[in-house]
Amino acid sequence: MTDSKQEEQRAQPGTPPLSEQYLARLKGHRAVAVLIVVGTVVAALASFTDATSKLAAAFHRQRPEEARQELARLSVPFTPEAFSDAAGKGDLTVTKLFLASDMPVDDLSHGEGQRPCWRRCTTTAPRSSNCC
Repeated sequence: MTDSKQEEQRAQPGTPPLSEQYLARLKGHRAVAVLIVVGTVVAALASFTDATSKLAAAFHRQRPEEARQELARLSVPFTPEAFSDAAGKGDLTVTKLFLASDMPVDDLSHGEGQRPCWRRCTTTAPRSSNCC
């Protein structure tokens, strides 16, 4: 409606307020009304929690360069040995950063021809620990 039509309706006696007119229209479209209410509740909850950032993080894959920079910030060398040590210790944060940085998991060039993670699990980790 244009402003002039709204002013005409307000000027006419017996015309219901604009809010009541919208509610009358929504009564015929219950699905739209439900979507409006659910959207409002979700938006309100998201503004009071960190749910939106968690949802965005679930779909955001960290770039290898960012992961390497984060490892450097944590003073962790970008080597297969550091990767296997972090995995053997159960350091999930560092292990995820190595995986996101495209660290080769099956690198056989270091050690005794074994994968670093497997070598770490078989030589130093206790039997009860979670190995790779």
